[in-house]
Amino acid sequence: KWFIDRTAYHVAMVPDTELGPKLELERKKMEQANAAKIVDKEAYAMRIKKAVDASTAHVSEEVKKAMPTPDPSKTAILPHKQNLVVLDNAIGPIAAIQSINVDSGFAEAQIQIPIGNIPDDQRAYLTLFQELLMETDILLPAG
Repeated sequence: KWFIDRTAYHVAMVPDTELGPKLELERKKMEQANAAKIVDKEAYAMRIKKAVDASTAHVSEEVKKAMPTPDPSKTAILPHKQNLVVLDNAIGPIAAIQSINVDSGFAEAQIQIPIGNIPDDQRAYLTLFQELLMETDILLPAG
């Protein structure tokens, strides 16, 4: 009931075919106006070259080869619990759910749903499903 009987909205975004060329013309005019303000173009080009050279790191090949490569096996792994829940009454392409709970201060949710087998007449509900999923309450552990 909460999935089907909710009010759904469709926002149609119609591209403005004239906006792109208009913005490009404004950008070119701004560039030309900025270029016209530069009195000594040669000195300006040298100033830019000096700034680029000053911010470029010159590292010799010898130093690059001497840099240690980190060992990926020594990477710290956050404490976590991983579960695979096989659905007894699987309908459609989803037969199992993998849950990974990480002990971290960052809240994140990733959902990957295979949609290749969803019939075309039901794909219109994916946007609605996504919106309702994002409105679902999330319970955070106390602490």
